Amino acid sequence: MGDLFQEDSNLVIGVSDAFDTELGDIIKPTSIQGQCLTNIYQNDRIRLDQDINTALQGISGKIDKQKTRGKNKRYPIGTVATLSVGTKKYFYSAYSYMGNNLKCESDIKRLLVSLEKLWEEIRVKGQHDKVAMAVIGSDLARIGTASHADLIKLIVLSFILASREKLVTPELIIVIHPNNVGKVNMLELEDLLRSF
Repeated sequence: MGDLFQEDSNLVIGVSDAFDTELGDIIKPTSIQGQCLTNIYQNDRIRLDQDINTALQGISGKIDKQKTRGKNKRYPIGTVATLSVGTKKYFYSAYSYMGNNLKCESDIKRLLVSLEKLWEEIRVKGQHDKVAMAVIGSDLARIGTASHADLIKLIVLSFILASREKLVTPELIIVIHPNNVGKVNMLELEDLLRSF
């Protein structure tokens, strides 16, 4: 529970397939992405875009001429741009589609694909440091009728299965916003974890 940015760990930042960074109608300032730009990049969007572009070099994207606001180059769902700021790494994980109406959409399939690719990226570039993330898919890119608890279970199960293949990180921290704590049955989650 609490503030993701207070965690002493590498962070996962859920993003759309266009890796948009412009605050306002496109990226909500209070979103995790918005807070990363404000808190970590001190509102220097040019530097953030440069870091994202560098991280995405060698990954092919497609120009969408119908997307007239924000960035119009789309990358495959599951693409991860790993940024380094100070001693921390920020894994920008594309799990949603940014519609041309500036509404993000995702679903369970996209989320699972993105998590699988995310764990691979963390294995390679995370330097075995602990990782923290918010409950991806629970806010603006809401995934169907999936509850907070459903999404946490999905993330945990995906992580456990990936970890059984090969270590991803020694510790995964899932940060739940204080406003959403009441939506999650902690005892049920503890039971789930004990079953593994």
